[in-house]
Amino acid sequence: MNNLLKYVAIWLLILMLIGCGQGSSSVSVDSTTTAPTISPSPTPSPQPTPTPIPQEVLEQMRLDELWDLFTNGKNRLALGAWYTAVGGETPDFFGDDCYENCVAPKVADAVYGGLFSFAYLQEGRVTMLGSAMGGREAIEQVTDAVGVGIGGNHMLIAHKDGTVTGYGSALSDKLNVEEWNGITAVSAGLQHSVGLMADGTVTAVGDNSFMQCEVGAWSQVTAISSGLNHTVGLKADGRVYACGDNTYGQCEVDSWNGIIAVSCGANYTLGLKQDFTVVAVGDNRDGQCDVDKWTDVVEICAGVWHTVARNADGELLYCGTNANGQQGGDATLLPVSEYVYGVDSEGGPWCYVSELNGVMICYDTSDERVPIRADLFATKGNMPYGAFANNNATAGERIMPARIARQSDVVFAQTSDFIGFRPNAKGVMIRNGEVYYDRTDTSSMAFFPDGTMRVYEKKGDQTAAQMLEAGVANSYAFGPILVKDNEVHQETLDRKKHSPCPRCAIGMIEPYHYVSIVTSVNGPMTLGWLAEQFVEYGCQVAYNLDGGNSSAMVFMGEQINLLKYNYNDDVGMRALSDVLAFGSSSAVPDEDEPYHRQNVIK
Repeated sequence: MNNLLKYVAIWLLILMLIGCGQGSSSVSVDSTTTAPTISPSPTPSPQPTPTPIPQEVLEQMRLDELWDLFTNGKNRLALGAWYTAVGGETPDFFGDDCYENCVAPKVADAVYGGLFSFAYLQEGRVTMLGSAMGGREAIEQVTDAVGVGIGGNHMLIAHKDGTVTGYGSALSDKLNVEEWNGITAVSAGLQHSVGLMADGTVTAVGDNSFMQCEVGAWSQVTAISSGLNHTVGLKADGRVYACGDNTYGQCEVDSWNGIIAVSCGANYTLGLKQDFTVVAVGDNRDGQCDVDKWTDVVEICAGVWHTVARNADGELLYCGTNANGQQGGDATLLPVSEYVYGVDSEGGPWCYVSELNGVMICYDTSDERVPIRADLFATKGNMPYGAFANNNATAGERIMPARIARQSDVVFAQTSDFIGFRPNAKGVMIRNGEVYYDRTDTSSMAFFPDGTMRVYEKKGDQTAAQMLEAGVANSYAFGPILVKDNEVHQETLDRKKHSPCPRCAIGMIEPYHYVSIVTSVNGPMTLGWLAEQFVEYGCQVAYNLDGGNSSAMVFMGEQINLLKYNYNDDVGMRALSDVLAFGSSSAVPDEDEPYHRQNVIK
């Protein structure tokens, strides 16, 4: 088919899709979604070997800045009717040769697509490729972009300050976005524009003839995506909103749960589940919804007649039409990236960043107790989990915490509640979705799917059944509660003068951002002092875990804290039955490999 015939076919497609009463000649296949994430498991999918962060880079960047590089605007795939565009360290393009003169940049953090054009995003700059669109010169001057949404003849750019600029055709008032603010992501439909706000609400302007702009009641939304005439929003609890045209059932998502990413095609909708499988509803006339056998998926993208996904190994998975070579052959691209620094360091800092987790550990040398603080950044579906000695929760085995971490490829680990040796436990203890103890006469702490960490009083505000129903996979019972509602908790105040000893505790600054504090060297702490540290760091809640000679912090298979404190006539680190685990990486050494920090290993 020559180019003239192709463009005729495109216009015929548009006329079929827009139907009577639609005043536009554009089709949107934008897929504005947050970076996919891995769900919690004792044995999550391994990741590729990391590349070290140069020390000079680490010294100049805070963890939150590194984290932004990995988690913001990370669309790696963009689809049109006859093409697939790929971002990353080696951007590429497959499909319709009408784009043969388009040259991708050398590096692209993200890529966004529509029927006639697509764009690469790198360090705040937008490179516009494909067919011409109004405003190209102005688009090339943007330096603070954090997200893009492309329709057939209009484009949205979300800026770092939360504002949005629209370019191209203003038909149907879809470019009336000048008053938007607090926007974190954008998506463009056929004749409508959608924006996700920082507070989890959604706004939309433009054509509403299919009710595709009826998003005013949505809340707790973490990602958005638009099709031709429908809009979807992913909620923090894993459910999905949908509104607009439902001719093909593309809005039939009410039964979905456990979803961590969404993407709208022309007339269909994809959902990525916590178990790395994919669900789809809507138009399947070309097999674009045949995704039920896909596994280990970390990114999804929907087009008009074809669908592409990326698995954890970087392989691209396809279904739907390949009439114009948009399936790209057997390409293996874009493995999930991760960076690690300081594994061999004796004094820190230690840093790990991937698309899924971020960890920064450092000493507080200003205090004689020399506590070690770790900032932990999670993503939806990749929360703290439980890892057990010899991978067995019930055998009553105990080994050193660094060995536990190595056995399960754990990036970061700390002492939990010693579940394997708590026959008289009186709280709610859940590990990886399995209930081990369900009692209500002591305090408990739990991680919820929305990223919150919550604590419960001794009276038993929550049972194990209630926690499981709410999606809790891991809860702990040791105590006392250190901080609740940003204040030192009464339970800790009552025990403030409790004798000092090594401690291990965890708190939450905000959803998905946790803080761990563990004793280092001869640094005994009182509960009151420990609680005050969490308040000072801005934690809303904090919970004390097993301490004394059980106190441990492990990073990439190496124990960080040098525990030599003589407590109860026992010197050195105690073997443990389990750890509170965070993140997974194949770069963690095997348990029989040499340890760099031998003085904490027995």
